[in-house]
Amino acid sequence: MKIESITLENFGIYARKTFQLDSAPLVLIYGENESGKTTALNGLRQALFGFKAKNVYLQPRQTMQAAVSLRTADGGELAFTRKKGRIDEVNATLEGHAIPNDELRRWLCHLDLDSYETLFGFSLDELRAGEAALKNANLSDALVGGGLGGIRALQQLQADLNNSLTDLYKARGSTSTINVQLKEISNTQKSLQQAQYLPTAVKDLRENLATAKASSERLRLRHTAAFVERSAVLKQLEALPVLRQSVELQMQLDAISLPEGVDSTLVASWNALTQQSESLSSRLEAEAAVLLQEQKELESLSGAFDFGSHAAEVEQLGHRADEMHSKRSELQELHEQLAIACDARDELLATLDLRECDESIRRFSVSDLVRKRLEALSTEFRAVKSEHESLEASLKTLETPHAPLAESSAPSVPVNFPQLAPLVEKLSADEREYQHAVAQLEEQSKDAELQALAAQLTEYVAPGVDLECDWPVPRAKQMQQFREQFESESTQLRQLEIELSKVAKRNEQLRKELPLQGDAAGGDLLRDYALLRNQRQELIDAWLDDLTQPLLAATISADQQLARLTQLKTLCDTGDVLQTQMLQSADSLAILNQRKHDIDATALEIEELQSQIVEVQQSHEKTESSWAALWKKCPLVLGTPAEMLDWLQNYSRWQQRQRVLEQTRRQVQIARGVMREHQSQLLDAWPTVLDRHFSASSLQKQLAEWDAEQRDSERERARLAASEKTRQQLVDQRQTLRARLQTIAASYGDWLQEVPTPSEWPLERVTDLLNALDRLRREDLGVQRLQSQIENVDRELADFRNAVARLSQQLQSEDGLDRKADRDGSPLAAQEQEISDNDVRQSGIAHGEESSQSSSRVGGMLRASEDQAQIWLKQLQNGRLEQANRIRLSASVEHRQRHVDDWRTQLQAIESRRTELCNQMGCQNAAAVPLVLSNVQRAEALRQQWADCRISLKTLAGSAAYEAWLDELQQLDLPQVELREMELQRELSEIDEQRKEADQLIGSLTQQVDQIANSQVAQHLSQSLQNQRGELAELAEQWVVERLAQYILQKSVERFAADNEPVLLKKTRDYLSQLTGGRYIDVEHESGKGGAMLVRNADEQSFAPDRLSTGTREQLYLALRMAYITYHSDHNEPLPVIMDDCFVNFDDARTRHTLAAIANWEPQVQTVLLSCHQRILDMVTELAPDAPVIRL
Repeated sequence: MKIESITLENFGIYARKTFQLDSAPLVLIYGENESGKTTALNGLRQALFGFKAKNVYLQPRQTMQAAVSLRTADGGELAFTRKKGRIDEVNATLEGHAIPNDELRRWLCHLDLDSYETLFGFSLDELRAGEAALKNANLSDALVGGGLGGIRALQQLQADLNNSLTDLYKARGSTSTINVQLKEISNTQKSLQQAQYLPTAVKDLRENLATAKASSERLRLRHTAAFVERSAVLKQLEALPVLRQSVELQMQLDAISLPEGVDSTLVASWNALTQQSESLSSRLEAEAAVLLQEQKELESLSGAFDFGSHAAEVEQLGHRADEMHSKRSELQELHEQLAIACDARDELLATLDLRECDESIRRFSVSDLVRKRLEALSTEFRAVKSEHESLEASLKTLETPHAPLAESSAPSVPVNFPQLAPLVEKLSADEREYQHAVAQLEEQSKDAELQALAAQLTEYVAPGVDLECDWPVPRAKQMQQFREQFESESTQLRQLEIELSKVAKRNEQLRKELPLQGDAAGGDLLRDYALLRNQRQELIDAWLDDLTQPLLAATISADQQLARLTQLKTLCDTGDVLQTQMLQSADSLAILNQRKHDIDATALEIEELQSQIVEVQQSHEKTESSWAALWKKCPLVLGTPAEMLDWLQNYSRWQQRQRVLEQTRRQVQIARGVMREHQSQLLDAWPTVLDRHFSASSLQKQLAEWDAEQRDSERERARLAASEKTRQQLVDQRQTLRARLQTIAASYGDWLQEVPTPSEWPLERVTDLLNALDRLRREDLGVQRLQSQIENVDRELADFRNAVARLSQQLQSEDGLDRKADRDGSPLAAQEQEISDNDVRQSGIAHGEESSQSSSRVGGMLRASEDQAQIWLKQLQNGRLEQANRIRLSASVEHRQRHVDDWRTQLQAIESRRTELCNQMGCQNAAAVPLVLSNVQRAEALRQQWADCRISLKTLAGSAAYEAWLDELQQLDLPQVELREMELQRELSEIDEQRKEADQLIGSLTQQVDQIANSQVAQHLSQSLQNQRGELAELAEQWVVERLAQYILQKSVERFAADNEPVLLKKTRDYLSQLTGGRYIDVEHESGKGGAMLVRNADEQSFAPDRLSTGTREQLYLALRMAYITYHSDHNEPLPVIMDDCFVNFDDARTRHTLAAIANWEPQVQTVLLSCHQRILDMVTELAPDAPVIRL
């Protein structure tokens, strides 16, 4: 059965997805990680065999369903739809006709989803688990495990049975269920024996119980009295130290004398006033110090000069002083730039041969149109001049005399020689073809492989017979069939002989292990145990009937009861022995029966193998006769099919080479005839006499010489004609260029008359002239601009100096003689003594000697004005800062003075209150107050301790009269009380020990009396014993059943291996050879190892599975699974096989072999591969180009 297509709806990430497999034997579903490959795998499986109940809905909550189309092995079309539900809704059709669900399940081999995944699903984890299980598996378990979906399933089942049997019973165990039950039965038997007492012992037990209770009551009363007395003594021991402390405190308190009315309140008031006084004094001292310092600072402030209404002007001039410094730097830079500009202007004047830049030069300008026209004239003039010079050089070259064309001294060229070239080419081609054919014929005749083939073929030819190409040899397909049949029969015969030898050895070994005689008593154990159990039950029932009737129970003597107990114990012991023997014999009987069955099975197997060997030998003889008849018409010495198949291949190759050699001989003859025909044609057409043994190469050389002579002559004539024509054209062009040069020169001369320059500039340098005139105008404009800037800066500096001088005069006139001394020492006054007050504005020449000296004097006056303005600004700022400090200090002094006055008033009030308190405490001054305060505090502490003692004593007195109890306590002696407490403690300990012994005796006697009084104890113990023995019988039965199941499982494995091992083993070998690329070719039993498995390689070396590499064991496990799937498909409807990334751990070589084996699997088996690896895609595309590839 193969999948045509599967459509999934609302399954995982697929809202609707169709997988079109087209019933292909091999299909690859390829997708990267997170592309839905796992969802596709689950969808394919669940669409066939049912949706899981807990599938996650990733799509909107809609019905999950699938549509499946299958192609059965007989070509029928099976289709069905499946909708998810608590029970999936399935509708199936076969060839368009509806079929019931039971019929669909029959087509699906009655498998569910888990069974299908186990048997026909492969994954990487399963492959790893399978190869791990192969390490210690025998061959039979491995073959059966292929039918259970893996060896681990069989091993798990066997392990579960072994564990269950061990949990039930173990020969020397203590925790198994049957062992625990046996121990409980033994304990119950001992308890039953102890529960049986005689009636005569009841009276003594009751008397002893009454005596023990009376003694216990007396001990209780003694214990109560001693305990009460000891409690009182303990209170006295605790109260005596407290009483003594109270008396001492009262004495100390009486010794302290205090004035009347002095208490803790008065002490607290004195302490608070003292703290307030100290705090105010420290704060007053600190505040007075700060106040004195601020008053000194206020007095130290001197009066600053007040500029009055000129403050704003002073501040403005002070700020402008900084600007004037930068202005002086700017003025110096402008003078330097002016000097540079004047130098550049003078240089341009010298270049243009001008003395100065007058108004005519400043007014002269060239428009853009004129400039472009002059530049174009200059460019055109240079181009025309260059072209004229080039023409002159060309004319000189052409006017050089040439040698006349000499007459050729060679013989004249034939007129018809071009018609001979095709004939010569044909002859050359014929010669090459003939030489190639001859060389090929010689090479083929001397071929070493052809000679070797002939020698190999002659070995099988009958003497006196030559090789021929038309012998009636058989076809290769027939010979291959005979070869496969020969190999199959030989392999089968060898395997049967090996199996016969192994089975015979196993039969002989089983017969040696069989005991001489069986356990004859084993069959009677169950009957004896049943009879013994019935006797024991009858005895117990009769005894219970007697005990339940009081009259009959009184007549039963002690000897009779003892005899019954002895008889019952003997029956129980005998039953235990029989039960143990039964448990021990069950295993031995099962082993004995199993060995007998094994001997019979091996004997049948030997007979069957012998008959199969005879059949294979007879079939081999028939095959050999058919093989001889096939070669009857060929005179050959017959060999094996493999040898004759190789001979047939060599014979086919020899025939092909003989045909090629004959064909080459015919080609040589044809080439020779064609070449001779073309030679005859050339002899007739050639203009000269040719040698008889001429060649095509000599003729081609002659034709080439004639053609070269003709081409040289024609080329020389054409060159002379072209040279004359070119010379005439150059003469005409020269006249035209000269006229153009004259026109350009005249136009340039007209414009040059308008230029105000004394010299004439050539036309080639007209651009330099225009650029020089433009630069001259720009430099002259720059000089004028710099002179204007210098005048502006000078004007600003003069204004600033005048403003400072004017303000200085105003301040001097307002301040009078008080400021004259300061005025005379200022920088401005020093400069005024040297420079008169005149206008320092400069114009005209900016870089002359007089201007330089004037600038130096003006600079000195400006610096003095700047310094004066900065001094005034600093005085103004200092005056403002001093005024602000004066205001701040005045306000702070006033505020602190108020604080000092207030604190002094408070301090006087506190001192007055302290004087009152000192008088109240009877102290003449404050120095005596600390002693009084100390006495008050000590008296308060003593009173508090005395009160605590009184409270403790009242608590200890309890409900007794406090005063009487206190008088009694004062008369007691502490050592005597302590001695009495120790005596009472010792007495209580003794009483406790005696009471404990009495209670234990009472408990024991009470239990014995209760056991005797309750006649049902022995009955309950007996019933419990019967129940335990019944449970033991059930456990024994369960153990026998599970032991039998283990035996049946083992026999089933052996039976399946015996019935199907040859077929499965052959298929396993074939698949293992394909999967490993022929490296490992055989799987067989290891002799003497109880069915252990061996793997044989191509070098006949054997390896146990645990010695193989992990990858090889995975391939062996895959071969076992593929063998069983093929076997299942031969006997049932084939089902698709789904493999999910099983080859991740395989290298490229193993992966290629594995994919090749899967691609060449049985045609009725469909394999679906899922992978995310590019190499799997590439290999599948290479090995199975027709395999569909579904990309996710």
